[in-house]
Amino acid sequence: MTIESSRVASATTLSFSGQADLKVSDDASSGVFVRIKSVSARVGNVPAFLELLKSDPEQADARLTDLVAAVSSDISAAMSHGAAGILYWIEGACPRDFTPMQYGGLFLELDRDLLTSAREKGDTVVFIADEDEPYIDVVSDLPADLFGWDAACGVSPTDIRPLRSGRMLADHPDADVRFVGPVPARRTP
Repeated sequence: MTIESSRVASATTLSFSGQADLKVSDDASSGVFVRIKSVSARVGNVPAFLELLKSDPEQADARLTDLVAAVSSDISAAMSHGAAGILYWIEGACPRDFTPMQYGGLFLELDRDLLTSAREKGDTVVFIADEDEPYIDVVSDLPADLFGWDAACGVSPTDIRPLRSGRMLADHPDADVRFVGPVPARRTP
């Protein structure tokens, strides 16, 4: 579904509220976007999960199914409690956690399905929280009203524009929408 009157369509600044949610504020709109951790962000101990994939693929698949259900439930709860939208927080799309093939094969289509469903309920912001060489090229086509990343990774909007149309969200002078305040910390290894 295309969102025609989007709260994020005219935003110029966004800030994290309480180190969890995203607050939109400008002359045109205001609202809270609830941060929803992606499936990959909920895996927990990545080496243990990768070992589980090798030793017991069925159990690993069941774990992914449970994580998808939890993400979906969190999205529904956020929207039913009046959120303006969701901030889909992706962790793990980087060499520190997974190879591009692992991330793409395990999580990318799950992200796409969850975001497609979320867009039917409200606005969506995808945020890549990885600072270490994030796989922007892998995730750049995910459905969202805004696509964001932590500018500490060294990627600029100019680098991303060939990969994705639409508005960019980063603490970077060339971003369409700028952060106000720090980006919440990601999980520790």
